[in-house]
Amino acid sequence: MKKIIAVVLLLSVLSVAAFCMIGGVVSEEKANVTIKENIIYGDKSYANGVTVFTRAHYDEHLFWNTTYTIGETPKISTDYEFYYSPQYEYGERSYQALTLDVDFKYGVNTAVPAEESVGLQKAYRELYDELKPGEQGKKSIYLQDYYTYYPVRIAIDLPGVLWQGNDYDRLGFDEYKNEREVWDKFNEFFKIPIPEDLPPIEISVSRHTNDSSAGAGSSGHDRDYYFNVQDVYTDDRVIFSIGNKYDLKDGEDAKYIDTSLIPGGYGLYSFTHKNVRNSSNTQGNNTTFYPYYETGIDADSLSMVFPLEQHQEVIYLTLSNDESKLLMFTKEHETTYLTVIDVATMNQLQKIEITDAKQFAFYEYDNCIVLNGWEYISVIEKQEDGLCRLAFTVSRMKEVNDSNLQKGVATTMSFHNEKLVIVDRTGDKTYGSLETCGFTVAIYNVTGLVYYAEYESSLSASTNPNDYAFNCLPVKYTVSWEE
Repeated sequence: MKKIIAVVLLLSVLSVAAFCMIGGVVSEEKANVTIKENIIYGDKSYANGVTVFTRAHYDEHLFWNTTYTIGETPKISTDYEFYYSPQYEYGERSYQALTLDVDFKYGVNTAVPAEESVGLQKAYRELYDELKPGEQGKKSIYLQDYYTYYPVRIAIDLPGVLWQGNDYDRLGFDEYKNEREVWDKFNEFFKIPIPEDLPPIEISVSRHTNDSSAGAGSSGHDRDYYFNVQDVYTDDRVIFSIGNKYDLKDGEDAKYIDTSLIPGGYGLYSFTHKNVRNSSNTQGNNTTFYPYYETGIDADSLSMVFPLEQHQEVIYLTLSNDESKLLMFTKEHETTYLTVIDVATMNQLQKIEITDAKQFAFYEYDNCIVLNGWEYISVIEKQEDGLCRLAFTVSRMKEVNDSNLQKGVATTMSFHNEKLVIVDRTGDKTYGSLETCGFTVAIYNVTGLVYYAEYESSLSASTNPNDYAFNCLPVKYTVSWEE
């Protein structure tokens, strides 16, 4: 027995020692992340000082924060973190501000007779009444026979504002009168006539045998117009635009809606708001809506504040860093322009031509706005006085178009000394769909692409898309220039 106990004790000691040794090895290697550089194009000197920070994780428990600086002698450092419980990282709360939509109501309301129904619901109910229980039917109708104006649906998401977001009909007449008043004001303001040349749509109804329910559907050009709201908001104000075109058929040129009944016509619009959360009307609860609650929206302030020509299509709105200037991007006869407007007076301060590229996405940073397209890149520098300067518009990566490297994602960017660096995520070599912990670096200046390279991380242990669960994955990337 004593011998057995001794053997057990010896094995225990050896096990602990082995565990400590393995733990020591793991501890030593846990932050030993390496980056392999593969230069594809250009002169590396353009990238000297570019510092890329990556945060990667495995299974939300293991995290690596790696900082890599490009240079003749690259610098790299990694911090390792382990958490017993999973760490889910979310971005900051974002607000949608204002959403406007066409409020066509589909389907049959069997509780409301046809003579009391309005809009499409009237058309559906009329077809329903023509059917016997168990029958199905179809009918071609014209929207302009059931609507005079496009019905407006409203959604508001702003800090401090109380908004139910329900259908207008479900708000009641007394309990939610303040929110209904906002709906009414927006519908009264945006009186956009239904065009007379819209093609018909087809509606269908299935009247169930129990005669108390029905199925419904539709097909055709019943969504010919979208508001396509572009907006910005401050602590007390929302400035926004709406689309002014509608489509008749696929492949046909869009036509302009009639904006003559909108007070002031087509342009930029504005309304004011205030913080009403945690006030007396919510009884100290910022998520419960009590009868007669105040929304925080001053619908009476709704007005047109900056006129636009019919051909000016607003494609992006943003504010200067100090929120004193409105930066409005418009598409005008296939050319993109930037107009800078003083927010206090809504007077135009500057207008510059940007590009004739057809497709691109906007990326905004503290000192610049980048229009990043598949073929062209435009960089607009934000100046200290709130005005802007077109730094350059150049072709995008034409020298490396034949490579199989991931490109076009634009994970993050930075503009410094007339150079733009774009850091993109990398994907697996097979499909490009599996994110890896590496990254690509592209440098542009006024001449175009001057440097492009791939940086492979040792954390990308497996690049097989079928082994997704066994891979470290990137959380975020940031990039800066080291002086």
